[in-house]
Amino acid sequence: LVFLPLGVALGWLLLVMAAWPVPLNMYNLVVLPSLIGLGIDNSVHLYHRYAELGPGSMGQALRSILGPITATTLTTMVGFGGMISAHQIGLQSIGLLAVLGMGFCLLSVCTVLPALIIFRDDRLARLARGGSSSQAG
Repeated sequence: LVFLPLGVALGWLLLVMAAWPVPLNMYNLVVLPSLIGLGIDNSVHLYHRYAELGPGSMGQALRSILGPITATTLTTMVGFGGMISAHQIGLQSIGLLAVLGMGFCLLSVCTVLPALIIFRDDRLARLARGGSSSQAG
């Protein structure tokens, strides 16, 4: 479950790269491990906070973890973002890809993961009650 927001973020990044000519090259390829690590890290933090608080507490879990994951992501984005102003085009592409990818990772963790967890919890609750509540009538 925690891998899905990363997949969504990387999908968004690839779409932006296709629409806006940002080539994937040997320079900016080194950013992908950082994106994967940051995306998974944020997802795991949110999921574990939710697991600590229990079912039905996604709002509280998101409020408690949103500040820290936003701060860590933004500071990393600022660090990589400094490369955008470099004179060397390879460094510029590293900075641009990192800033875009990390922004998408943060956005997907804050939107996609909570939606998936809430959907899963609702589905499990329906199954525990003995069936679906969407009967034709």
